Amino acid sequence: MSAKVYCMASAKGGSGKTILVAAFGTFLASMGKRVLMIDTDAATNGLTLLYLNQIVEARDDASAVEPPRGLFEYDRFGFFTTEISSRLDVLPATYGFQNTEDVPLEAYRAALYAAVREYRETYDYIFLDAQAGSDEYAAVAISESVSDRVVIVSEYDPMSAAGVERLKALFREDMQYHRTWVLLNKMLPEFVKSFRDFMEVARYLSPIPWNAEVVRAYARRSLALDLEEGNEYTLAIVQALRSLLDRDDREELEAWLGTRTAELKAPIRERLREAQMRLVALEEEALLAARRRQFGRLVRIVGPSVVTAAAALGLVLFHLGSWLSAGVVLAAAGALLVPSTYLEHDSTGAAAGRTEAELGLSSLRREVAQLEILDGLEFEDLIRRRKS
Repeated sequence: MSAKVYCMASAKGGSGKTILVAAFGTFLASMGKRVLMIDTDAATNGLTLLYLNQIVEARDDASAVEPPRGLFEYDRFGFFTTEISSRLDVLPATYGFQNTEDVPLEAYRAALYAAVREYRETYDYIFLDAQAGSDEYAAVAISESVSDRVVIVSEYDPMSAAGVERLKALFREDMQYHRTWVLLNKMLPEFVKSFRDFMEVARYLSPIPWNAEVVRAYARRSLALDLEEGNEYTLAIVQALRSLLDRDDREELEAWLGTRTAELKAPIRERLREAQMRLVALEEEALLAARRRQFGRLVRIVGPSVVTAAAALGLVLFHLGSWLSAGVVLAAAGALLVPSTYLEHDSTGAAAGRTEAELGLSSLRREVAQLEILDGLEFEDLIRRRKS
């Protein structure tokens, strides 16, 4: 195992790269990958602050003899990582919350080299949350000797676009085309849809939306990722990773998506099976009702004629003195009147309820058709259809 190292950089602060480091790390960990996030930001310690509660708890639980050390506290005793979730760890900038900007550049460089060297064989992915801008601390994390690829996180405005071009020019050697991506963050959802299809050619990852759900999560220092039900933010992370990851990793991503799709479709398929069974039963019931109505119409048409003829025959027999035969014929005529009257009444009631039954059958057929469409969708379309 040799981890791929991704440096998340930005031309200026506030682009949201720290949250994206956490989102990428959390998503890949959910796929079963071992992920380490390293806070290399000497100015703000953004990743450390994002996971402040876990880091403080880890510090309090650590031995007093050998206190835990973050990246900027590196010495011969090495580092101490904090577990955020299963398979996801963070190496904070500091556990002692010292002023990390006072750490000499060479000490920081040595610490970062040591951390990457030490953890490459332990993790599948390492994400570096670089310091914003183009200072020397950012340059170390961006350098090809430390990271395999660089993702420049930027907002979508003229100043940010100019900052991205400036960053590329300043770090021309370390931001070559084959190892550098631009990721537009905090974009309005309508812009995300129009930009997604053609930006990959220009080495732009699929943009990340900025909607109410993301804003609420950001305000709570949490992630808008929904790994259970999915949402637009999760889909955007998937799209970005599809471009960013190597072929083998993309295949694993697609396999993971296939599993999640099957899990999401399980309740849909159960509902579809139940709806199809109800539909078959209702169609059989409708068929029987239709046959009953047809028979009722036949009796109503033929019945009166038969009764009249039988009554006439009975009277003739009575006048001829054949009382027994006349009684039998008249009794038969009376017997025919009962089902004729009943069927006429039943047919009238059935006709009144027919419209309601037909509406129910039509509604059930629409439900089955909609569930069949959902059952045939891929992960992205399934999430969008279910959330719409």
